[in-house]
Order: sequence, then C-alpha cells, then structure tokens
Amino acid sequence: MPKPFALISSSDIKAQDFFDILREIGGIIEDTEALEGRLSRGEEQVWVCLDNGLLKDYEADEVALISQKLGGKPQSHILLDVSRTEGSERLAVEFAYACAERWPCVVYNLRDKVFSAQDVAQLRHAGVGFEEVLQKTS
Repeated sequence: MPKPFALISSSDIKAQDFFDILREIGGIIEDTEALEGRLSRGEEQVWVCLDNGLLKDYEADEVALISQKLGGKPQSHILLDVSRTEGSERLAVEFAYACAERWPCVVYNLRDKVFSAQDVAQLRHAGVGFEEVLQKTS
C-alpha cells in the first residue's frame, strides 16, 4: 500500500504545467484526462495526480497549517502516492523539489507535518525522504 503525501501550491497549476514538470524529471504521463503520471527509478515508484478537488476535503485547522507554511491560499493539489520500496520517498522529494523551484508549494504528510520548500531542499540535499526525517526526529 503506497504512502500518500500532498503537494500543495498557492499557484494555479495547469494540466500542461503539471505534465511538463513530470516529463522534465523523467516521469511518464499515464492518463491525460485524469491528470495522472508516474515517476520510476528501478523498483522505486511515485504515482502523481493533479486533483485540485481534494483541497475541499481538508479540515479548517489543516488549511490554516498549510496556508501558514505556504504563505498563501492553497490553489493546487498534487497527490503523491509513494511506494513503500526503499528510496521511493527520495524520488518524491525530487519531484517536490522540482515543483518548488517553479511554484510556491509545501508538502503535507496528511497527518500532522507540513514541509516547506526550504525543508524539501534540505531533505534533497541530505538524500532522505519525508518519513525518514520524521523517524530520525521521533
């Protein structure tokens, strides 16, 4: 079962921009109508889906937490389904980093932690994934 994360941006990310960044980092488009794609490196997998409709599912306290870290109102939502295969989270960090270079965004672990663009850059530099850093600080 994959581990879900949400990449949330205050920019209105269009379908073509989503596909462009996915291709730029070596991903493939799996379904243009559903706005779905995949990143793979060996056995490492991350499935991504641009679905702004998921923003309405967040509770008010989650929106406040996300907005505070984001420095703006959430406009776009990319679901990251990360394989549990070792290294897959690092692939998700690479995707998030590429997005953060283009748009203001954060990554939410869908529980209690929001990673800023700066956090994502530090994770990338350290070569670790989102949950790996949480396990080291627990």
